Amino acid sequence: GPSPEPLSDRPASLTANTEWRLVLRVRPPAPAAGQVPADGDSPATGGDGPPVPEVEVVLRAVFEEESGYEPPQGVLRVLQDERGFLSSTEPVHRWRLDEEAGSDPLDKGGLWIWGLFKEPLYPFMFLQLEVNALTWPSGQHFPGGTLVAQVPHGRSKERGVVLREGELLLQQMVSVDADLVGLSKASIPQQVPCGTIRAAPL
Repeated sequence: GPSPEPLSDRPASLTANTEWRLVLRVRPPAPAAGQVPADGDSPATGGDGPPVPEVEVVLRAVFEEESGYEPPQGVLRVLQDERGFLSSTEPVHRWRLDEEAGSDPLDKGGLWIWGLFKEPLYPFMFLQLEVNALTWPSGQHFPGGTLVAQVPHGRSKERGVVLREGELLLQQMVSVDADLVGLSKASIPQQVPCGTIRAAPL
């Protein structure tokens, strides 16, 4: 018969049994149209200059599921982060599987409830990562803070969990007029694109 598969050929899972290689390609976030970030940073292009190259951050991590939650969720435990990009105060990095953001919760799991699937098939993993500041050689600055990502998620019998490339967004607080005449201001969270994330099992 066929020889037993090596350990690394087991189907990937969102447990401590599978280590993942995460590649974050990070660029300075451009301020939203008409908004000036609180710290006064210049936009990602540095005025009229060429775009700043992305910085590649490579991590080794495991997805640890917390029992008792539906949809599944848990903590991203970082095993290796040579750049020191992610905050080391644990546990701050979180993940959960879910429908697309803003979908109707009444639709959720309908096929699962009727027994058409053995388990609910959540099409996305949502990640929330706390990160440190980065400075490019050209002087561009990445402020650090909270990164969020929506990563397409699927499963196959042979490969187990499959994660595809997702967009990284930096959560920033921006000041907006809280009334029509502009007498009062309010800070609201806004998500600004700042790169991509890819994940593959090791």
